[in-house]
Amino acid sequence: MVLHFAGDVGYLTAANDPVAGVKEFDLNGSVLFQLESIDAIVRAYYESVSFDPGRLPDYGRLRTLFHPGARITPPRSDDRIAAEVLEVEPFLERSRLLIQSSELGSRGFRQREVFRSIEAFGNIAHLFSTYESTLGEESAPFERGINSIQLLKQGHGWGVLSMMWDVERQDRLIPSQYTREDS
Repeated sequence: MVLHFAGDVGYLTAANDPVAGVKEFDLNGSVLFQLESIDAIVRAYYESVSFDPGRLPDYGRLRTLFHPGARITPPRSDDRIAAEVLEVEPFLERSRLLIQSSELGSRGFRQREVFRSIEAFGNIAHLFSTYESTLGEESAPFERGINSIQLLKQGHGWGVLSMMWDVERQDRLIPSQYTREDS
């Protein structure tokens, strides 16, 4: 393996092939942008936020999916409340506390993508990723929503630059264009 630096980002490559297996990491040692396709980073996200009873999301893996300056904006339960924009670490800590203090920790949680809309150009992409969430082994979702994900391609892979989402409510149903492949 060969180590390269460009500013505050390091690149670790195979010695005999400088492109294959490239992994970027920040100076704190977190691997970044290791996923070469949008499909791979979206799949990794949903796998990482899902967890079995008594476990937590894969926070280590989640950290690797986000750009160091990424911003996350959780949904608001009341539209009159100002949006809260978080950096990755405060968001992950808030998530951990919520899971440990609720039934999520004992029941487990699954989130899966059911539809995706992508707009991409060059090194940037925007996704509307419609999801369903279930508790434990239940098959019926307790929540549906849309993740709005902005991706940036750097080096040899994609990273999440920003993410926000909203959940479906009785007065705010997900439009059909974000729920069917034939739209």
